[in-house]
Amino acid sequence: MREIRVLLADNNYAMLDYLAIYLSRRLEHAHILLESGGQLMRAIGAGMPSIVVAGAGQEPALRLWNRLRQIAPQACPKLILLAPEGCGDEDALAARYGAQACFQKPVAPAQLLESILALACEFPPPIAFSGRPLAMHAAGDCVLRICLLLGMSVRLAGYEYVRASVDLLSRDSLPRPMRGADVFQTIARYRGTTPASVERLIRYALATTWKRGCIERANLLLGEELFSPAAPPSSVEFIKLLARLARDMHRFATSLRLAH
Repeated sequence: MREIRVLLADNNYAMLDYLAIYLSRRLEHAHILLESGGQLMRAIGAGMPSIVVAGAGQEPALRLWNRLRQIAPQACPKLILLAPEGCGDEDALAARYGAQACFQKPVAPAQLLESILALACEFPPPIAFSGRPLAMHAAGDCVLRICLLLGMSVRLAGYEYVRASVDLLSRDSLPRPMRGADVFQTIARYRGTTPASVERLIRYALATTWKRGCIERANLLLGEELFSPAAPPSSVEFIKLLARLARDMHRFATSLRLAH
C-alpha cells in the first residue's frame, strides 16, 4: 500500500494524541499529522494529507474548506468529520461539507481506522498534487510546495531562478537584507547570465502562473490572502514574500510532524 498522509484536526488535543498513537501503530505506511489550533487550511497546505479527520466544531475553518471545494474540488483531500456528542443528523452534517464519513464523538478508534483504510484503497491522492511534475518530492520542500499550489510549472527557467533567489534570501549567514537588484546580480553571476534576464524569466513565470487561475485556491491552502488574484506581484516582491512564507511553512510543517 502507498503511503497514507492523515491529518487529525480538532480542538481536543488529548483526543488527537490518543488517536494518532493508535493509528500510527496500526498503519504501517501512515504519516500522521496533528493540528489543534484551528488552522485547518494552513495545515492542509503545509502537510499535503490525502485524508483529513476534522472536528465539526471548527466552523470558520470548515467554511474555508467549502470554499476550496467550490473552486478546486480536485485539490481537496478526503474528509472524515467528527460530530459533537448528541448530534442529531450526521448524514446532513457530512453532506454540508462533502465528507466521505461522519462519526459522533467519542469515536471508536477501530471504526476510524476502518474508514481511513477504506478511503485510502478507494480514492487516489488529490490530483492537484499527484498529477504535477515533481509533486512527490514536495513533502519537505516549502518553495516547491508553494509554487505547486500556485500552479507554477517547474519546467520554466523562471522557476529555477525563483528557487535560487529564495535560497539566497533565506540564508542565515547574510550580514544584512539584500536588495532585489543584488539578488538578481548574484544569481546571474552564478548562472552565467545577466540580471535583466533573471528578472525577465521570473516575471514571465509569474505571468504564466497567474493566467492559470489557481491563486485563490493557493490562498485558501496557505491560510491567508497572500497573493492578489487580479495581477501577479513584481519579481522582487514575489521572491521576498516566498522567502518569508517558506520559513513560516517550514516551521508550521515541523510543528505538525508526529513521530511515534
